[in-house]
Amino acid sequence: MRANRTLLVVGIAGLVLSGTATARAADTTPPATLLDRAATAHAPHLFTPATPGPGPGFAALAADPGYRSAVPVGVDPAALAADVGTLAVDVGGRTRYVQRVRTETIGDGTAWSGVAHADRDGRATAGVDETEWFTVVRRGGQVSGTFRAGGAIHRIDPVPGGGHVLREVDPAAIPPMHPPAWPSGYTGRPAADPLRVAGRPATAAEPYVIRALVVQPSAMTGDVRSAAQKGVAQANLTYQNSGINITMELADAKTVNYREQGFQKDLDVLTRKGDGQLDEVHQMRDAARADVVVLLVSSRQYCGLAWLNASAEQAFGVVGDFCVGTTSAFEHEVGHNQGASHDPETSQTDGTGGGKPAFAYGQGFRKPGVLRTTMAYQCSRQGHPECPEVRYWSTPTKQVKGVTIGTANANDNVRLLNETAPRVSRFRN
Repeated sequence: MRANRTLLVVGIAGLVLSGTATARAADTTPPATLLDRAATAHAPHLFTPATPGPGPGFAALAADPGYRSAVPVGVDPAALAADVGTLAVDVGGRTRYVQRVRTETIGDGTAWSGVAHADRDGRATAGVDETEWFTVVRRGGQVSGTFRAGGAIHRIDPVPGGGHVLREVDPAAIPPMHPPAWPSGYTGRPAADPLRVAGRPATAAEPYVIRALVVQPSAMTGDVRSAAQKGVAQANLTYQNSGINITMELADAKTVNYREQGFQKDLDVLTRKGDGQLDEVHQMRDAARADVVVLLVSSRQYCGLAWLNASAEQAFGVVGDFCVGTTSAFEHEVGHNQGASHDPETSQTDGTGGGKPAFAYGQGFRKPGVLRTTMAYQCSRQGHPECPEVRYWSTPTKQVKGVTIGTANANDNVRLLNETAPRVSRFRN
């Protein structure tokens, strides 16, 4: 580990570590303006020295060209006890204090997410930096997740054979969000589905539940359940942050016998029935009552691809596993299924129906050099200064870093997702 270490402090008061509750039993906490200094002084450390050394799988993880650095770390599961209010995570260089925002049980894992407080020289100060987020999942003694600290994205993963690895993502290795053209079957017209209810708000007292089935080829080495839990946890964080009346549940996570063929072909194969490829996924979907299906792939050519404003029989997407957590790709592709489009500038250039979004008001938002919301594309794509992702969907009702992150006429993904939630949540559930 580098000589100058960053100390990341994560507030996790009230964390639930066991039980059978679904994602609907989440514990949510609005970010406070100041953390308790006494709590930070006694915070246990998540990372410990890697003793004994990392397992035999460390070398392959460390050699991955998608990362700038890799260090072996130990993890202290006791640091994640339910009565721990603040967690210290050593990363190198500065100190971050992260307020716990959400914890939930997802299948056999416990996920929690937070947002970093601004700081200087290791002292907690007022305000939060919502471009610096934290989402991890614990399954037994293993922890996986991603967080952004000091402008860099870090990833925690178990090492095959024992231990954990902490890696810093190389921004240059993050793929474009999509291929240059949309799926061949996309027509630019709204889904022909009798349950389409655009314009009708989601008014239920309880959140609409959208259940996701996640599958990946058996040849992939990553753990499909951990990746799926991480994607679901991050999606739920963005829904909560933005005021979206949806909870995503993990219906199931399985491996399948399939050889990747590229994003567009993979999406076609995943969607079709009766062609002898991935046909079992449709049976898995029905058995698990999954409203949407996500296929994880190892390709890093792009981050994902999905049908826009999908019908029940089109609610499929493909996501690169490298992009799960590292970017918003998982919830982004499910957002496409719900009818959400990219930011207006990208929508004019990415081939979606001749530049016409499914809903004029349902597009992402970005401010070059400052931030972008879940559906907005990388600012550098059109030659603008890059804009870091925030874990929010576009809406004219919220500000992040002093910027209103949407408009009523063009950038209101929150309205759109609330309107389409009743339809999508009834696809199979």
